[in-house]
Amino acid sequence: MKYRNQDGSLTTKSQIKSATNMSLPKVWKAATLESLGVDPVLASPKPELGDYEVAVADGAVQSNGNWVEAWKVVPMFTATEDATVDEQIAEYDASRLQRRREGMTVSNLDLRLAMNEEGVYGAVEGAMAKSTNTTELEIHWNFSSTVNRLDAWVLEITEALGLDDEKVDELFSKAAGEV
Repeated sequence: MKYRNQDGSLTTKSQIKSATNMSLPKVWKAATLESLGVDPVLASPKPELGDYEVAVADGAVQSNGNWVEAWKVVPMFTATEDATVDEQIAEYDASRLQRRREGMTVSNLDLRLAMNEEGVYGAVEGAMAKSTNTTELEIHWNFSSTVNRLDAWVLEITEALGLDDEKVDELFSKAAGEV
């Protein structure tokens, strides 16, 4: 919980304790708050955010006789000497996409069913045969219980199938029941 000082600044209980030489009770009642010259600030929900926006604490405001947290919405990115806003957004989106792909794990069965629905399952054997690593690919393909989107063998097979990243993402999403 935060507390509002008489000058309008916000502070925490531990900051108040370290700034005072008084012995303070565990539970702060109205008399304690009055002697310290602070008012409790109630938590409030952050506002709705658009793409590439963040909510930043902006002091406290009175609402129905209580002090509550105030928020302001600001852009997530601002232009710097190193990068424009568009460049920062592109890097952010690429990072989010990479993290999403790192988390894409499905069962081998579900992936095979999704590939069958999309009409590419039958071409897998032929795609593996093109590799210099055919035996290793066949072992993974036939015996892995789970399949990670970014496994090297998955990338090799999907590239041999001529699938772009978006199509592979779609297959994994379908296999995970997200589509």
